[in-house]
Amino acid sequence: MSKYWDPSDYTIEDQLREMVNGRDVATSGNDVLKEDSNGDVSIYWPSDSDRGHGHAVIHGDDSYDIIHY
Repeated sequence: MSKYWDPSDYTIEDQLREMVNGRDVATSGNDVLKEDSNGDVSIYWPSDSDRGHGHAVIHGDDSYDIIHY
């Protein structure tokens, strides 16, 4: 995936493709949540960053990391 990605462009087809490949995925408005195989949940939201989105990870121990805005 390129570094630029706007979660607003995430389609139901994208979600189904990821689900078929074994990922749990949910969307809420323009936000996308993806569960990783290790139990972490990545959250992506639209932003004005050079990547077109913000990204945070919530870990199973309730800690979190903001990867970028």
